[in-house]
Amino acid sequence: MNAVPRDSDWIETIVAEVVRRLLAKGIGVSAVDVTGKCDLQLDDSVVALATLSGRLDGVSRLVVKTDAVVTPSVRDELRQRNIALVRHPAGVAEIPH
Repeated sequence: MNAVPRDSDWIETIVAEVVRRLLAKGIGVSAVDVTGKCDLQLDDSVVALATLSGRLDGVSRLVVKTDAVVTPSVRDELRQRNIALVRHPAGVAEIPH
């Protein structure tokens, strides 16, 4: 069996395809910074704890639509984990830090 070279171009190609597929399914994707922390971007109208189940590890900011309803239990969980809640208009590609 021939080994496939795993250089940075190959990895970038795979990452780009994964991101493309996630975006096509409506799943928000953002880059991980050097600390390993990332944004979790949701387009949901209501954000409840069930929405976030298993998705907050390594997250530094939760980005939601400006008009999204965020339940008090979610606010408490974000506060406990030191995760910032950011409201941003839907459809905006870049969310400033």
